[in-house]
Amino acid sequence: MYPELFELPFIHITVKTYGLIMVIGFLAAVYMIRKLVVKIGGNPELVSNAALYALLSGIVGARAFYVIHHFSEFRGEQWWAVFATWRGGLEFLGGVCLAIIVVVTYLIYKKLSVWRYIDVLVSALFSVCRSDV
Repeated sequence: MYPELFELPFIHITVKTYGLIMVIGFLAAVYMIRKLVVKIGGNPELVSNAALYALLSGIVGARAFYVIHHFSEFRGEQWWAVFATWRGGLEFLGGVCLAIIVVVTYLIYKKLSVWRYIDVLVSALFSVCRSDV
């Protein structure tokens, strides 16, 4: 796999392969979850909102976990260095943990069945991640 797919002309920003694949996977999962929620009589707009909250909280959680895990690297830096993700640093586990907390909180706030929506979420993610498809 190529680490960088291409560079956008004039602004000199490179599109990373891993990031593009993550975006495609995220959009495919949201699409599948929306379709499954319609089948059980749910509101697909709530799924889109929850997905957006999960995405944003996942990024924040991944960065926060990295900063906590590598705190010694940030000790002598300016406080805004914690936002410099281009210098390294997102950790998957932190993103997943905070995204789960935010999505469950969102479902409780909207008075939706947490177990029902989590069941749909797991089913859709399994469908997207299956290797024999």
